[in-house]
Amino acid sequence: MKIPPQPIKALEGDPRWTHIFPPSSYAPVIVITLLFLSIIQIAMGAVWLSRLGGELAFALVLQPLILPCLSFFNTVPSLHLHLYTRTNNPALALSFSAILAVLYFVSALLNLIVCTPSTSTLRSECPRAHNDSLEQGPDISPAFWDTCVALWLVSAVGYTLVAGAAGVVWVGTRRMERMDGPGAGTGEREGAIRTRGIGEGKRVRDWEEEMLTEEQRAERLRKAEEKWKKVIKHGAMAG
Repeated sequence: MKIPPQPIKALEGDPRWTHIFPPSSYAPVIVITLLFLSIIQIAMGAVWLSRLGGELAFALVLQPLILPCLSFFNTVPSLHLHLYTRTNNPALALSFSAILAVLYFVSALLNLIVCTPSTSTLRSECPRAHNDSLEQGPDISPAFWDTCVALWLVSAVGYTLVAGAAGVVWVGTRRMERMDGPGAGTGEREGAIRTRGIGEGKRVRDWEEEMLTEEQRAERLRKAEEKWKKVIKHGAMAG
């Protein structure tokens, strides 16, 4: 079944992503969801750590608090690139999303494994109700623990979807670069990539600029003019 593009244009993100792979227009919505999930996870992680007995170790802080913080500081600039500049590099999105997806999956699976009755290792990761009356682990309810692990799994799935979309866009971008290069007609695998400077000092490939709407071109030219006016003004004042 063919998935239609994002119906809300304000949340569509980078038009190049939508042009190459229409379902990738949902990536900004997923990233927004991951941002709110990370905030919830940070709050729950703080409660988790406050209920721990004994001394804190890096391993105990990594999963409930550090990992959600990494997700938070990844989603904020990602949303900036998706929704404000609308020029998100698919290679970077693929790299960061894949790493966080793996970390979330490993964290969730690790907690699911170590808290089974037959497992005796890393008991400090489990709530005390799972520890057979041992004074280890956070003093939280099993429902609270289940919610934390479930949110990690949801975040892992979200980052997997974003990484998948970014991967498809990255492959499509590479294919268009080869088609656009001078070596495309001679059978060479890689040709020189023609670029052109546009507003805000950015350099984009010809096929990328062709996908910009008239409003986007006008907006970039306006920002470029404002930038040059500021440069000329500062130069005149310095002189």
